Amino acid sequence: CSSDLIWKAYAEYYGKIRHAMLYALHNQEMLAYLKNAERQETSVTARPFDKEAVAAIKSRHDRKLVFVALGMSAQFRKAADVSGTPYDFYTTQGVPLAGDNVEVIPYTTVNTQDYIAAADYVITKAGWGTVSECLLAGKRMALFRRDGVLEDRTTIRLLEEKHLAASVTAEELCDISGIIKKLDRLDGSCGGFDDCAAEVAEKLCSL
Repeated sequence: CSSDLIWKAYAEYYGKIRHAMLYALHNQEMLAYLKNAERQETSVTARPFDKEAVAAIKSRHDRKLVFVALGMSAQFRKAADVSGTPYDFYTTQGVPLAGDNVEVIPYTTVNTQDYIAAADYVITKAGWGTVSECLLAGKRMALFRRDGVLEDRTTIRLLEEKHLAASVTAEELCDISGIIKKLDRLDGSCGGFDDCAAEVAEKLCSL
């Protein structure tokens, strides 16, 4: 079938890889397809944080900040009213939260990583870029499960094992306080992660 052809094509090209840098929390199953590669473990990479921008965002609030970025609004039937919670929210467009304590970030915003760094809590999908930004910013994160995405399942499982994240469902968004309680129970440390961009660049230049 067509899916087998796609899979075999990817496997063939992975077999041609000679040098591989493995990010932290990588999928162990991928190692089987890198048998011919020189493999090097590394950490994570993310967009740099602007300390002044982060400080400016924080200065506008006296309450704890929650950053919510989902990009999956079609899964929600109605907006959840969070006006009665003791938090201020920044969301990307399409996130179904309502209240005078909710500010929607325009889709043209290019420095969402600074909102992550300014937040006390992050609720988002398990995309690798956002997860890396959370780890480097040392943030507690609630990650939405997408059971059909293998990479997401692996990332969430590994982060949960390290007590660095909690998985949540679409239905749980109506209970923000419950999500925050989950995050407050996390006791993992992000101290083992650092930005390996320079290491990756050095490796690429050496080839």
